[in-house]
Amino acid sequence: MDRYKNIRGLAGTIIFHGVILVIFLIFSFSAPFPPPEEEGIIVNFGTNEQGFGSVEPQRQQYTPPIVEEEQQEEQEAVIPPVIPEIEAVEIPDESESEAQDLLTQELEEAARINAQKNKEEEAEKKRLDELERQRLDEIEKARLAEVEKQRIEDDRVRQAELERQRIETERLRQEELERQKIAEEERQRKAEQLRKQQQRSDISNRMQKSFGGAGESDTNASEGLREGVGNQGIKTGSVESDDRTMIHSTGSGISYSLEGRNVVGALKRPQYPGQESGTVVVSISVNKDGRVVSAVPGVRGSTTMDSKLLEAAKKVAMSARFNKVTDPSAAITQKGTISYIFKLTGG
Repeated sequence: MDRYKNIRGLAGTIIFHGVILVIFLIFSFSAPFPPPEEEGIIVNFGTNEQGFGSVEPQRQQYTPPIVEEEQQEEQEAVIPPVIPEIEAVEIPDESESEAQDLLTQELEEAARINAQKNKEEEAEKKRLDELERQRLDEIEKARLAEVEKQRIEDDRVRQAELERQRIETERLRQEELERQKIAEEERQRKAEQLRKQQQRSDISNRMQKSFGGAGESDTNASEGLREGVGNQGIKTGSVESDDRTMIHSTGSGISYSLEGRNVVGALKRPQYPGQESGTVVVSISVNKDGRVVSAVPGVRGSTTMDSKLLEAAKKVAMSARFNKVTDPSAAITQKGTISYIFKLTGG
């Protein structure tokens, strides 16, 4: 760039001096037109080539002498010389030609340099565009890789969640099977115990009838689920009931537990739906009006999980009614239980 500025300065200097030289040639070597009049030395007037004295004689009418015809013709033929006008002729200056050639060469060199510069700039622009395209491609590849990585991670998390749900479902299923197994074993144990108690009760009743009242064996009779001798239960209970754990008993194999509340009317007996026996404990929720709003059969204390018995117990539990609660600070619903004892009918 500095070289290009030096070349332009040199060319401008040469052109400036060339113009000054041309101006000098035009205005310094041209003759004025028309040419100026000729001037000479003033000579004393006289009529003869000889004379003496200091007094100028009186001027007389001059009569030109008679000259010969040839002389007169020559005089007439004499024409004042005409000085031709000198036109300004532009003299070519070799230094100016060299300057113009140099300027032309410099301009061509500058044009070539500009063309080369434009070419280099275009190549640089293409290189930068290619680098930008590559950068954008790398960004897009990184984005796609991140998307794929996130998809793989999501699939892994989803598979892990499905596996966890499967394991949890299997665990719950095993727990349910174990619970049903324990419940069935407890039911069989209770059924066997009830069967033996029923046999002892039948034998005791037959003996009493045979001897007309209480015999010697009555003093040693015992009934219940705890250790020791005696008849487990409460005085207001029923001899037909095997439930020895409830607070209230209706005397018909139905008992309930609901603190501070009493049954309105009577608890309905469930319809015996099959040939199974056992106790079904139903968890109930009672509102302030004494209505059962929900019932869940088969809670803790139940000795059977037979679906028919559970459904029958739930149905009659929903129809139970208790006294209303007028205390505004009391809970909206109160929890309690109703127990139903299902027995096989004798034949």
